[in-house]
Amino acid sequence: MRNEGHQVLWMVWGLVAVAFAVGVVTLGVIGWTLSNVRAERSQLVEQERKLVQTSEEVSRLALESREEIETLLDGEPAQAAAGQGVGGLRQLVQEQLSIPKGDNLEPTLAKLDNVVGDVEGLRKRAGVWQEQYKVASRDLKQKRTLGEVRGLLHTLGGAVETLEGKHRLLEAIQRRRWQAAKDEEKSRLAEEILKRQGLKGTALRGVRSELADVARLVEELAGEQQADNLTNVKDNKLKPSLQRLGRSISGLAGAEKVPAELSPDTTEALYVALFGKGYSIDEAHQTVRIGRGGLYALRSEILSLRQEKEDLRAELQRIFARIEEVQDTFSSLIQDRAKTLAKGVEERLADAWDNMVIVGGLSFTGFLGLAWMISGGIGRQVRTIQEARAAADESNRMTQRLLVEQQAAAEALRKAEENFHAIFDNAVEGIYQSTPAGRFVSVNPALARMYGYE
Repeated sequence: MRNEGHQVLWMVWGLVAVAFAVGVVTLGVIGWTLSNVRAERSQLVEQERKLVQTSEEVSRLALESREEIETLLDGEPAQAAAGQGVGGLRQLVQEQLSIPKGDNLEPTLAKLDNVVGDVEGLRKRAGVWQEQYKVASRDLKQKRTLGEVRGLLHTLGGAVETLEGKHRLLEAIQRRRWQAAKDEEKSRLAEEILKRQGLKGTALRGVRSELADVARLVEELAGEQQADNLTNVKDNKLKPSLQRLGRSISGLAGAEKVPAELSPDTTEALYVALFGKGYSIDEAHQTVRIGRGGLYALRSEILSLRQEKEDLRAELQRIFARIEEVQDTFSSLIQDRAKTLAKGVEERLADAWDNMVIVGGLSFTGFLGLAWMISGGIGRQVRTIQEARAAADESNRMTQRLLVEQQAAAEALRKAEENFHAIFDNAVEGIYQSTPAGRFVSVNPALARMYGYE
């Protein structure tokens, strides 16, 4: 019974130990899982922070790159010469590509790298455009080429005015002579005056008219805003007008002595100023072949550069639309990473829950086994105790019977002793007890009296 009690005690302590072990294991599993979840979450959060920072940096540098290119296209090189926006954007993307990502971010970054390459190419083209436009724009603002053409036209106009003044002076002299002449001389002078006014006046008016027409067409060429109209102005308007002007000047020079400014050299200089050095007239195709420089080439270059500017701006819009598309993809991937983080945490917690269920199930099974063993031991103890109690009750009953019997025997013995003493004391015969040696142990009164004792 004592050994079985010890077994039950050990079982109870075993149950306590198992409960403690289960608690420790459960806490350990929870702590390990939470530690892994926390570490993974910290890593993913750090990656997400870096990706968000990269996305914001890409947006900032893309905006700087756009402003840089637009500044170049606006003709302000001082603010865009450093090239920090495009260069910084390229460096940032290259740095991100050098860091392994292990997910869909690498194709997106590669796509962004291609777009940044287009941005770099566009910036170089914008720089070249700006250098070309700077030269043409400076000429246009300072009106060098246009001023040269206007100066030649002004020179021709001044020569015509000088010639007209000379004509008026000669006419005044001839009128005075005509007024002083008589009869036939007066008639002859009148005819001469009329003839001079008819021939030379008509030629001079022709030069003035053609000169005015050329001046108007020059201003039309200088103000033309459509590149497609330049050829029409050059071949269908300016060339015929200049040819008529040349013929008028030649006709005037054949009729009288003209100022040096109305020479063919001045007309040629006007051609060069308009169509450039090395120009040629293709009579077969009724067109002027443009040389180097000249107002026409300047205007054509300005309009071409303006069209190129619009094309560059349109390409800039397309490129940055692609950048925005890539950034949207980048942001979506970052959001997907956040969802993956949340899903990973949930999976980790689910795994922890499964582990705890398994541990709890095993622990519950162990508890049931120990409880069954303990309940069996306790049952046996109870049965043993009950059997001992029954045996004790039976022993008590037997003891009580023995006590009753002993009491009855003692009462009988007392009564027998009383009877014996009554007989011993009241007998008339002498009665005694002695040792084997003959020594009296006890004697009754009768024997005492027999020996003379009272």
